[in-house]
Amino acid sequence: MHFPGHILHGGDYNPEQWDDATIDSDLAALAAADINTLTLNVFGWAGLQPGPDRFEWDRLDSLMDRVHTHGFGVILATPTAALPPWLVAAEPATMRVDFEGRRHGYGQRHHFCPTSPVFRAYSGNIAEALAKRYHLHPALLAWHIGNEYGGACYCEHCTAGFRRWLLQAHGGLDELNRDWCTQIWSHRFTDIDQIPAPNALTEHWGGPYRSGFPIITLEYKRYMTEQFAACLDTEIRRVRRFDVEHPATTNLMGAYEHLDYFHFARELDVVAWDNYPRTNRAWPEMAFNHSLMRAVSRGKPLWLMEQAPVATTCRDVNPTRPPGVLRRWSLQALAQGADTVLHFQMRTAPAGSEMWFGGVLDHRGRTDTRTYREVTALGRELTRLDDLVGSRVQARAAVLMDWDSWWYGRVVDGFSEHWDLVSQAQGWHEALARHLGGVDITDGRGDLSQYELIVAPSLYLVHDDIVDALRRYVAAGGTLVAGPMSFATAATGRVLIDERVDALLGCEIEERDARKPGEGVQLVLPDGATDTVHHLFEVLRPTGGRVVGTWESGWFAGGAAIIRNEFGEGAVIRLGALLSEAGRRRLVASLIVPSPGHPLAEELEHTSRSGARGTFDIVLNHGQVPLGWTPAGDATDMLTGSRVYAGAPVTIPAGGARVLRRA
Repeated sequence: MHFPGHILHGGDYNPEQWDDATIDSDLAALAAADINTLTLNVFGWAGLQPGPDRFEWDRLDSLMDRVHTHGFGVILATPTAALPPWLVAAEPATMRVDFEGRRHGYGQRHHFCPTSPVFRAYSGNIAEALAKRYHLHPALLAWHIGNEYGGACYCEHCTAGFRRWLLQAHGGLDELNRDWCTQIWSHRFTDIDQIPAPNALTEHWGGPYRSGFPIITLEYKRYMTEQFAACLDTEIRRVRRFDVEHPATTNLMGAYEHLDYFHFARELDVVAWDNYPRTNRAWPEMAFNHSLMRAVSRGKPLWLMEQAPVATTCRDVNPTRPPGVLRRWSLQALAQGADTVLHFQMRTAPAGSEMWFGGVLDHRGRTDTRTYREVTALGRELTRLDDLVGSRVQARAAVLMDWDSWWYGRVVDGFSEHWDLVSQAQGWHEALARHLGGVDITDGRGDLSQYELIVAPSLYLVHDDIVDALRRYVAAGGTLVAGPMSFATAATGRVLIDERVDALLGCEIEERDARKPGEGVQLVLPDGATDTVHHLFEVLRPTGGRVVGTWESGWFAGGAAIIRNEFGEGAVIRLGALLSEAGRRRLVASLIVPSPGHPLAEELEHTSRSGARGTFDIVLNHGQVPLGWTPAGDATDMLTGSRVYAGAPVTIPAGGARVLRRA
């Protein structure tokens, strides 16, 4: 399979919105901005296929040839994220039934039922037709399958499929009743057809996070992930009938709750994602999301598929990117492992929901705007960074992120609803990155031996294979930090009581408590410092481990708050609290030696990438004053050509960056 050897720069272009003269002008302007890649046909289904048995290829044929003449490569989309009206009119069951039980009519996008056999047939047909027609086109770089998969459907067809899926997953109805402990609340099923889809009409009240039977909600989320993955895989298989040379991808959305991306993305050749932070100061969250998408890729290439060069839409407030932010965020994507910088969109739409979603070119197609100038300057710089392509981020530590734990922790009634796994994972990622540089995310499976330290902020639900992997990791010398509510439930959703876990942790839970937001409790950290923590508090009972941190206030003052357990050649640190930002930093500093040039100054970000073309340090200053950073070795700045030397501090300008190739 062929992967581009240079940085792809460009993004979504929707020429169906424009006349030929505008398209010609746009292509010339985009080429002048050192844009080399266009994503086409993302929402082109209605124009490309105006009826069930009729395709109109002339416009796309012409466009593919024209963009090739201008020197662009094409990421060609299967346009299946928005169904054409004629299909829905003929087959209303292709549309979803929502959480409230309402069948939707035609409208919006991302609206199809993932189990609809009609949708899968038509989506597969158009994917295959596109591959058959364009797989040999010289402009083709990759396939973009669908767009931003997500959501859920609760229709009769999905419900019937859910029941079949459950029987296969559990081995039978008796086994399901046992696994789910259906004696609770009189839920024992005597026929598989008695099992409902969990929504507002059945198991839920007060919204999607309150369930009378949480395990069924968890299982439905697992099932929905499998169904959307099947839609994706159907189109990929149909493309592969004609094209095995060009990679297939789709655009993920970072820490998106409703699909388990570790499972969903298994068949992708490239993992790509859309980066749309809510504020212009969200760089730690963005770094976490880049790392999460890198984890989902499992070593495959990572692409930034979309980011806003100006402002987004769809939110209550949509700030414009200030000067310099687009460059810094683009370099951050490269720092965190991406091989592309792709924007949405090339020209701002003339109407519709996204007509104020800013593009590289504005509504008039001007080339004298600040945005166009910044994109052009960025394009020039990216041509100097092609050697980054194919290299991988180096990481000494990882954060364990698991969708099952995220889902189940939100839907089970418990001690506090005022914290969640993702915010905790982001906080630990930031603390580790400040101390070490690059940080990975892991789902806890496979070989973990490359990491000196793994933090599981809250492994609420744990599968047997993850328990086994973590035991091997610690026994071989690794250090595991396990936060509150970790190892609380098994894969079946039952409370977990497991001797293997007890031996690993060296402690049990004596009691738990919770407080309202703002009501803090103090504990003493292993280094003797005091930390104020919130929301959830566990009193631990050592069963082999030793107490290294105690509660200092509250009715449980004097009780164990942190336990250290030696296990094989390594150790587990079991936390009974959600440490503050300062507490996380202090604990990390006590457990692992900082990387050279670390801990970083506030607002500074650094990662290293290494590959066949060299080893690279990328340092970003997200702050408003110049900051210093000290390289560990001699290097050359790939953007300026200047030399830097080991042990000699270099200045990173306010809002600036250095991209260094080590000597």
